[in-house]
Amino acid sequence: MIADEYSNQIIQEKLQSLALKTDTLYYFIITADSDSLQEAAERLFITQQALSRQIKQLEHTLGFKLIQRNQKKEQRLTPAGQLLRTECHALFTRLYHLENLFLTPDQGLPNTAFRLGSLLLLDSHVSSVMDEWQAKDPSFYPLIDMPGESASSLELKLMNGDLDMGLLLAPPLQPELTYIALPKSPYAIIGAPEVRGTWQELSYFTFVTHQHSQEDHFNVWPEKQWPRKIIGKADFAMALELAACGHVCLHMPKQILDGFAYQDRLVEVTPAPFENHYTPYLVWKPPLSPVAEAIKTEILRRIYATQTPD
Repeated sequence: MIADEYSNQIIQEKLQSLALKTDTLYYFIITADSDSLQEAAERLFITQQALSRQIKQLEHTLGFKLIQRNQKKEQRLTPAGQLLRTECHALFTRLYHLENLFLTPDQGLPNTAFRLGSLLLLDSHVSSVMDEWQAKDPSFYPLIDMPGESASSLELKLMNGDLDMGLLLAPPLQPELTYIALPKSPYAIIGAPEVRGTWQELSYFTFVTHQHSQEDHFNVWPEKQWPRKIIGKADFAMALELAACGHVCLHMPKQILDGFAYQDRLVEVTPAPFENHYTPYLVWKPPLSPVAEAIKTEILRRIYATQTPD
C-alpha cells in the first residue's frame, strides 16, 4: 500500500512538471519536425543553445533520450521521441478543441440544439447561418462534432439519429442519406500576414489525417510538377496553429478560414502555380427536425442566391 502511494506520488509529480512546460513540448515538436537543431531554432526565433537546454531538460524529466545526432549533426528521433511526437500532436489538438469548447456559454444545454458533424472543417455557408441563427434565438445552440474519424463513422451517426446533418468530403455511401454538393472552394497558399515570398521560397507543412481518403482531398499539390519545400507534417489543428504563428504555409481550401475563425491570423500569401478546388457535401437523413429543416432551407437559399446561371 505504501509502495503504491509512493509510486503514485512520483507519477503525479512528473505530470505536474510536464503540465507546467507545454512550451517545452511545443519546442520539441518543432525540433522533431525539423532537419536540424539550427533549423528548429530559427523557426522558433531562439538560439540553438536555449533550444538544446529545453530538449535536454525534457529528456531529463522523462528519463529517456528523445533525439540522437551523428557527427554530421543529422538528427533522428529515438523510439521514445517518436512516441512523444505522436502524443504531443494529439495533446495540442485536444487543447485546441478544449479552448473552442469553453468559448461557448456555460448556461447549461439550451432548449434547441442543432447537431452537426464534420470530418475536418465547417463550410462558410453553414457556419454563417448557424451564427446568425444563434444571434436571433438565444435558445439555439449548435453542437459541433468533429471527431476526425472516417466518413463511414459519421454516416453511421447520421443513420442512428445522433447527428442532424453532416459535412463530408464525398457523397455518402448509405442510400438512406440525402445530400447536396455545396459550392466549390478554391485552394490557396495560406500563411500568416507577415509571410512574404514566392511559392517556391516558402516552407510548407502537409496534413496528417486519420484516413487516406482525407489526405487525398487535402494534400493535392502535384509535387513532381511543382516541387516545394516540405519541412514536416502535422495534424490539421496543429498545422493551422503553426501557420498562424508564421512558421509554415499550408495549401488548403479558403473556406477553412471561416470554419476555424482564423480570418485575422491567416491570409492568402501568394498565388499557387495551378488551380484546384474542394467540394464539401451537406448530408442528412430525412425527415429532419423543424429546426434542422429550417437551417437546411436557409443554407440552400443562400447558395442558390449566390449562384449565377451558366
